[in-house]
Amino acid sequence: MIHQCPCGFATDDQLWFESHQARHILKRDHDVGGLTASELERARRDLMVSLSLAVPGSAMRVPILAHISAIDAELARRTQEPP
Repeated sequence: MIHQCPCGFATDDQLWFESHQARHILKRDHDVGGLTASELERARRDLMVSLSLAVPGSAMRVPILAHISAIDAELARRTQEPP
């Protein structure tokens, strides 16, 4: 099966394609600023579960970790803002 990315990249190797997609995700800003604190905490918990189920060394860990990092940064920013 050929996997095709909207950028034009195509391959029949699933792991290579997932790695390519992960690099695209890392290049985008993860906009979590519109979420409430409870939504951020829930998303973080869900991502941690996904991370625990991902095979060590899997390319899918990269975007999960990037999203967790974006959530952590947003929560930290909110705690530093003056009321």
